[in-house]
Amino acid sequence: MGSRKVRRTIFRRLLVLALLGFVIFWAFLRTDHHFKAKAATPTAATVKPVTATAIASMGTNINNLINANSNVDIAVSMIDLKTNQAYNYGVNDVFEGASVGKLFAAGAYLKEVENGQASLSDSLGDDTAQNQMETMIVNSDDNAWQLFYDQIGDSGLDSYVQSIGITDYDADANTFQASDAALFLQKLYEGQLFNQSDTQLLMGYLAQANYTDYIVSAVPQGVKVYHKAGILDDRIHDAAIIDDGKHPYVLVIFTNGHGTYDDTVRTQLLRDITQSTVNTFIKNP
Repeated sequence: MGSRKVRRTIFRRLLVLALLGFVIFWAFLRTDHHFKAKAATPTAATVKPVTATAIASMGTNINNLINANSNVDIAVSMIDLKTNQAYNYGVNDVFEGASVGKLFAAGAYLKEVENGQASLSDSLGDDTAQNQMETMIVNSDDNAWQLFYDQIGDSGLDSYVQSIGITDYDADANTFQASDAALFLQKLYEGQLFNQSDTQLLMGYLAQANYTDYIVSAVPQGVKVYHKAGILDDRIHDAAIIDDGKHPYVLVIFTNGHGTYDDTVRTQLLRDITQSTVNTFIKNP
């Protein structure tokens, strides 16, 4: 009787150990399978680079659009934010920057803040500097722009813009090249201009900025666009960072009709140029 009881006890223990071993083995198989499946998932790093053929095709399309609108001065400046490669098409000259110049006013003031010379909570006009900056960038308010211009001055603006590597800017005339605006946006995106908090502040305002009929309207839904448009008489400009999470790039388009202005035609021109870049950097890869 005693020996049979001992054998039953041993058998039960062996059975429990066998079941426990099976559970551990099954759990290992499931974990290993999950790891392998997860490792096989594509990431942004595996996205194929844009080919030279695709870039050449984009350049041909943009040049064709420029040639088809020969009555308008057009400058297109792009920077591939993955490779830092710049692409420029059309007129290589300064334009009156219109409200795109508000980028430099915001940048110069934020630099003063970081240098301890000013504060976003300072009074500027009838509001705080931060609220005035939001109004200037999001609503493109000229009164707010004038307040920052008066605060910083021509020499302060010129000095700041030169300090970030832009040499064609004239604060008094508000003239600069499309490539200058592109360089500013590249440095902003890469965090080279301000600390993280101030970078996010300005990027947040650009994400909400008005006048979305141009570049923004030609970008697929779900793709982030941070932009500042400028409209003055027969000039229509737009400067943007376009970020699909895989292949971000900067696109700046400046146009000057020299007295000739057709809103429908000019709007479609900016959309068509943008579409060519979207096909290359977002849809093509």
